[in-house]
Amino acid sequence: LDPMHIEGNIGKSLIKHIYGEKGENWREACVEQEMHPDLWPYKDAMGRLVKPVAPWVLSIPERKEFCRRIGAMRFPTNYGANLRKAFGEDDLRNWPSYLKTHDWHRLLQHILPVAIIGLGTPELQQAIWSLGKLLRWICGKVVKEDEISDMETFGVEVVCNLERTLPPSFFDCQIHLLVHLVPEIALAGPVHCRWMYWVERY
Repeated sequence: LDPMHIEGNIGKSLIKHIYGEKGENWREACVEQEMHPDLWPYKDAMGRLVKPVAPWVLSIPERKEFCRRIGAMRFPTNYGANLRKAFGEDDLRNWPSYLKTHDWHRLLQHILPVAIIGLGTPELQQAIWSLGKLLRWICGKVVKEDEISDMETFGVEVVCNLERTLPPSFFDCQIHLLVHLVPEIALAGPVHCRWMYWVERY
């Protein structure tokens, strides 16, 4: 498994969900799989169809603050793309489509867990923080053997928390692969020896 592309795919899917850009198909999936019953559509006393607001979607003020925080961060030269331009707070329809995989690598591990503080539900904040912690450990250059079994358990907990927080549309093969990244470290060693960054750079 290549953690580089897995991180990029998870990051794009996560941003689309908290931006509310995944359409309404997730409601049908919630009803079908009996998940998040408080978000199922229903008819009120007037016979109108009511669709509750998804708790993982940031409101307009929250999204502006989210983009402002990311744009206000300062990083070393050549650390990554221009995130202020990518997450422009003036145009909320702006989608950071030009970001490279390494930008998503930094976003998931260090930037999003800080930028999401105080925004959205506490469950969403905790899920993103736990995801960043897991990915930071997976991508570490030094791995202690006695930590691997504990991180396997933690990886399963992270996926379960994401499942409790986000809709079924978030869960594809890429999210499932998080469970297998930690056991692969026990088999193949640190990921920096076998991911695709140096191959694509070459």
